[in-house]
Amino acid sequence: MRMVNASNKYMHFQLQKSMAAVKKILDLTRTPRYAEEEDHVYEDKFGLAEFLTNSAIAAQVNAYERMGIDEEKLSKLANYVHNEKRAVTLRFALEENCTFLEEKTVEIEIPNEVSVEVTETKSNGKNKSSMFKRRVVTKVKEYNWQFGIHYKIFAFAGSDPEVDPVIFKSGSSSTKIITTGNKKAPVQERNVLPPVDVSITWLLQNLMQEGLKCDFHIDRSNEETRTPRRNKDIDEAYEFFAHSIFWCDEIVRTFVGHIEPILGMHQPAKPDSTTGILQKSLSSIDADEVFVPVLALMEKRDDITGTQKEEDKDSSSNNGIVSLCETGNEDSPILSLGDINLFLSEQCRSLDNAIASLNASYPSATKGKLLGSTEATLVMCCMHIKNVAVHLKFGVDYIEQMLHDQMVSAIGKEVDQKDFEEFTRFHNKRIFNSQYAPKPFCYAIRRPNHFPDGVLSIETNDEPIETIVRKISGEESPPMYFPINAAVSVEFTGERYLHAWVRHRFASGSNPALNLIARARQFSSFLLMAGTITGPDSFEPRDAIILQNKDEVLIPILLNELPTAKEFKDAISSLSPEQQRFAKAFRSMQLESSVFGVCVVQLKPQLEKLLGLPPDALTKEIGLTQDLLSLFIDYQIPSDLLSFDCLLDASVSQKVDAVKNYVKSVQAVIDSEKAKKLEEEVQKADMRAELSFGSSACQRRRRAPANF
Repeated sequence: MRMVNASNKYMHFQLQKSMAAVKKILDLTRTPRYAEEEDHVYEDKFGLAEFLTNSAIAAQVNAYERMGIDEEKLSKLANYVHNEKRAVTLRFALEENCTFLEEKTVEIEIPNEVSVEVTETKSNGKNKSSMFKRRVVTKVKEYNWQFGIHYKIFAFAGSDPEVDPVIFKSGSSSTKIITTGNKKAPVQERNVLPPVDVSITWLLQNLMQEGLKCDFHIDRSNEETRTPRRNKDIDEAYEFFAHSIFWCDEIVRTFVGHIEPILGMHQPAKPDSTTGILQKSLSSIDADEVFVPVLALMEKRDDITGTQKEEDKDSSSNNGIVSLCETGNEDSPILSLGDINLFLSEQCRSLDNAIASLNASYPSATKGKLLGSTEATLVMCCMHIKNVAVHLKFGVDYIEQMLHDQMVSAIGKEVDQKDFEEFTRFHNKRIFNSQYAPKPFCYAIRRPNHFPDGVLSIETNDEPIETIVRKISGEESPPMYFPINAAVSVEFTGERYLHAWVRHRFASGSNPALNLIARARQFSSFLLMAGTITGPDSFEPRDAIILQNKDEVLIPILLNELPTAKEFKDAISSLSPEQQRFAKAFRSMQLESSVFGVCVVQLKPQLEKLLGLPPDALTKEIGLTQDLLSLFIDYQIPSDLLSFDCLLDASVSQKVDAVKNYVKSVQAVIDSEKAKKLEEEVQKADMRAELSFGSSACQRRRRAPANF
């Protein structure tokens, strides 16, 4: 949005500058206004985008006309595109040469005179003084070079520029450059600069061959057309004008940044020898005073009188070699064809005035002058073409900004990704039946008729995501398996949930963080495994963790986007058969392992089965459960040492008491081993201390005096 806001400000600035000229061009009763201030419908925005683009095309052709093209040449180029179906390229080529003429020795007088007094003694013994003034002359070698350029702007069809080129403009000139110091040429003897090309095929495609009328239209029926700015046709226009800007910048850079610095090497020994140097640099040229007829203005047709409408119909000429088709309908607020013809006529008039001013400031490139009015005109036209392209870009972006501002005004805020997700949740509740509506991915980990052991959720922006869910009960589905090592797989059953999640995000926005969050309650525990579904009955865990006693874990979910089936098909269409088979096999592997899975195993029921206890036997045995988990997790105690395997008809309390006794026995052994280990460590510490003390005492005895 930052870029569009800049476009809005720039367009308002340019419209304010141009409004004074518009008031002079149109009738005094006319009141065109900014497009955002005039009542219009959505279709008028498309019409305005077409109006601006056609105006830019006509304005650029008018600039080309000042660069040497005429109606006959333009018709020939249009024929290449429309009838012969060939691409047309506009090229600027320049060649420079430098020839050594002669070497001269020039005497340069130092401006300050030197006074010398001479005293002469005569025969009579008297002295006679005389005063003389001398001038110092320095000899400097000058090296004279003849530097010349030859440039050409021409268009050609196809790929061979030598076949039937259409010449726009060409020029040749030369001047003398004088250097001092050493005999080093200012440039190479012959240097051909790389040609600068721009394709004008798109421009010619949008010119009707009959009558040379600008005929740019946006295809509203194309499914990729989103707005007057976001569509294929405007994108192609942007691409053409962007390349035109580059082409013009290169021409200006060649004359201003390359040729003029070479002329700056002209340094004759005598200051009055200034032949061949321009008094005014081409870098001082600008095209700001030339009227740009690309204006995002609108006006109600009701405000235009009948006489003015008839005058508009009669205003079919714009002093250029191209014209425009009628835009909009009778009720459209877009400016009429007569108005744009008046704007184009004003552009031609201001261009011609600017060229006349350049002719007065820059003499023709005759003998001794390298750059003159012709080159100055070429530089000014390139700058004007750049201004036209910039006006078009910001004008169409201004239309997009209008849509943005109107939407914000209607809604009352600028919609971000979080707002859009809230919008989809609201409408999903209205569209789907309750049993099919997306539900938050937030589940309580619990057994039937028991208090939850914890909570599992997938969240983004601190809220659970909403997914379309299909629940499969444990009785309806076959068991699944997950491996714990290469030799052992565990079978598991239970309820299963299949989730589908549609993520909504803006193209320019970033993906918000997605997290798997699990929380365990006090005196509760469960095993959480995260991995992928690798088959109809197989789950491959990648990570696992045991949560207990208010543990909380947050696991970032990193998603890799796979290409769609169509994108994949297009990508492999030009690969070899072997490469296609490999790509398909690899994609098959990706798809099979792309289903994210989460498995939760509650530990109390599994402990009861493992120890031979009836269901719910450990529900209220909090201390026993904690001791069992500690023995299994911390000490890796085999389950055979703790399981109940006595009388089958024993009561629940008897079985639990037996397990408690087994736990106490194992804990007693562990405590005994800990005590032994602690006693051994104490003995080792005492031994190290005694050895250290004994060694120190021996050293003190050796250092003691003999008579001590």
